[in-house]
Amino acid sequence: MKPAKKIGLICFALLLTVQLSTAAQEDIVEKSFKVKPGGTLILDTDIGSVEVNTEAKDEVFVQIQYSLKSWGSGSLEATLDKYDLVFNQNGNDVQILNKYKDSDNWRKHIKNFQVTFIISVPHAYHLELKTSGGSISVNDLDGTIKAKTSGGSIKFGAISGAINASTSGGSIKVEKCGASVDVHTSGGSIKMGEINGDVAAHTSGGNISLGSIDGSVVAKTSGGSIWVEDLKKSVLAETSGGSVTASISEQPEGDCRLTTSGGNVHVTLAEKINLNLDASTSGGSIHTDFPVKIQGKLSTKHIQAEINDGGPLLYLRTSGGSVFVNKM
Repeated sequence: MKPAKKIGLICFALLLTVQLSTAAQEDIVEKSFKVKPGGTLILDTDIGSVEVNTEAKDEVFVQIQYSLKSWGSGSLEATLDKYDLVFNQNGNDVQILNKYKDSDNWRKHIKNFQVTFIISVPHAYHLELKTSGGSISVNDLDGTIKAKTSGGSIKFGAISGAINASTSGGSIKVEKCGASVDVHTSGGSIKMGEINGDVAAHTSGGNISLGSIDGSVVAKTSGGSIWVEDLKKSVLAETSGGSVTASISEQPEGDCRLTTSGGNVHVTLAEKINLNLDASTSGGSIHTDFPVKIQGKLSTKHIQAEINDGGPLLYLRTSGGSVFVNKM
């Protein structure tokens, strides 16, 4: 055999070996359950991203996609044998459990193993979702949601019921909600649209952006800015690493407290709103469009005054910026 031809065959064999070693092994499991609207889907999995859609059917349909990235990780069948997959139905409720048999060492086996749950439920249904290794996504739903993940983002469409969700490693987005929203993340931003209920939003590493909120707001971040497009009741907004901006279009029912250590505080008010202003800054100045009744000594660093006829407290603090109170 000529040397050139021999080298070509060796290269081809090496290429084929590389292709085989990187080829993914895949499998799909499907299961369906006849249910009526108003039930609850309970999912508890040690690994996997979760996508929930709604259909005009009295059915819960579950598709689980498994993928092992390379042959070097062993066989997919052997990997699946390490997990217990259990389906249960109790009336209109459906439970899915996907748990690693060796609970103390399961994380070391998931390096090249990917799992995706794609689930459809009736429009009127409730969700309890928990995963230790993936994102969670839910489209429009007429129900309540409890969701928790240790390793991914969370995204919800228009949800009619209350939302309680947390993640240790991703952003959270809620397009719309007809009730209260309570969300926590340790490593991402939080964004919400129209919320017809109270809001609690906490993050240690990102911005918080809120749309029109028809309820009280508690928003806290250690590493970003806070924006509230329109609030109507009360607000507590705190950040150590950015600016705070809020717009108040209706007379607040309670106190409004906006504080930051590292940016400006900017509040826009409807012209006839009645508040007691208490604003202070260490590193800037205070500006207002409203004629205010000053109480005590006049200062550009600290102002206590009535806006219009006075009312709930508008408490504004910054150590590293200026304070702006403008007319809407």
